[in-house]
Amino acid sequence: MALIKCPECGRENVSDTAEACPNCGYGIKKHFEKIKLEEKKQQETKEKLKKDVKPIKVENQYVYNIPKPKKPVFSKGFIVYLVVVTIFLLLLFFINPHKAIREIEEFFLWFFTFEGIPLIIYGIPYLRELSDYHLAQNDFEEYKKKIIKERKESLAKALEEEKILKQEKKYAEYSQSSDNAWGTKYFTDPCPHCGHYKVRYAKWEDKQLSVAFWGVASDKIDKDFKCDYCKKIW
Repeated sequence: MALIKCPECGRENVSDTAEACPNCGYGIKKHFEKIKLEEKKQQETKEKLKKDVKPIKVENQYVYNIPKPKKPVFSKGFIVYLVVVTIFLLLLFFINPHKAIREIEEFFLWFFTFEGIPLIIYGIPYLRELSDYHLAQNDFEEYKKKIIKERKESLAKALEEEKILKQEKKYAEYSQSSDNAWGTKYFTDPCPHCGHYKVRYAKWEDKQLSVAFWGVASDKIDKDFKCDYCKKIW
């Protein structure tokens, strides 16, 4: 147990295990549980990424334990989906050919929506996996270099993200102090959507465009918080 300053109102000597701040009612215990959970997730991500690129020393040379990829298989279910949708659209097209000729643009729009877009979403990752498979079969050493490079970049990105989050959290803690009377005050709890410490009270300027367009039906009219990183309002 430790005595801390309330992240919400700044009251001194509040126990970090207290259910709520005796001054403003802010959930102290829940606040620190969220922080510990976030730190645990970051540590697990960091350890996982390090484990993925852990080298094995063999005769003073470092090699990486990377298995050969399996040949990707195009989903039979997706093929069936494409066939069924194609038959359905063609039937619609030929039921009333005179109308269909006038609305051929609409037919191609449907075709692109129900077949083109899913094919792009599914096909691009499949082609990438197929390319990696052929590279591994033809030149496994080159494939290993590619995977190692990707994993190192992923690790570097994760470490940089962790560094940014620490800086954001530090600034959020400072922003709650009296020294930052005129600056933006950020909460020391991370954004539930992106995990960044850029959460503040939502201002009227953040809602006015939505309210002006939708009126009382706006989904932002009763929102209290906004993240300056991902721009989400809740």
